[in-house]
Amino acid sequence: MCTRFLYTVLPSELYWGDETLTHINRFFAENLLELFENGILVETRGGQERVYFCVLGVKGDWPYLRKAMGLNCGYNCTRKCHLCNAEEWYDMSTTAPWRSDTPDECPTPFKDLGSPFFILPGLTSPTKICIDAAHTWHIGLPGCSGFTKFIILD
Repeated sequence: MCTRFLYTVLPSELYWGDETLTHINRFFAENLLELFENGILVETRGGQERVYFCVLGVKGDWPYLRKAMGLNCGYNCTRKCHLCNAEEWYDMSTTAPWRSDTPDECPTPFKDLGSPFFILPGLTSPTKICIDAAHTWHIGLPGCSGFTKFIILD
């Protein structure tokens, strides 16, 4: 099973900010929708088979996720988390108020414009936004050489 693949490469001279990323993501989402609805024909030992694809979530570093998914929350916003309403987000105790929040009870974390990925079935839920631990933990202890070796072996 493939969990990561390269979709496009763009020279920095052609990157004109968020609009460029939005256009790339729109084309990507349209391709993924085509694979979901119509699939592709593949040759197998038993003949041709049609294979369909389904996107289970969108994963990336936080700056990419904020732009790609149209989030109105983040490190420098009043609302920090796309899954809860934590005001005291730094409170990691077992009695922290945010632990009782569920994404269904929270206001939407999405901007009015949303995301090009919203055309894909199921991706309008904030729970489909997956934080990539390799991009999140690099600042702390796992950023030591042991974590780098783990990624290489992966």
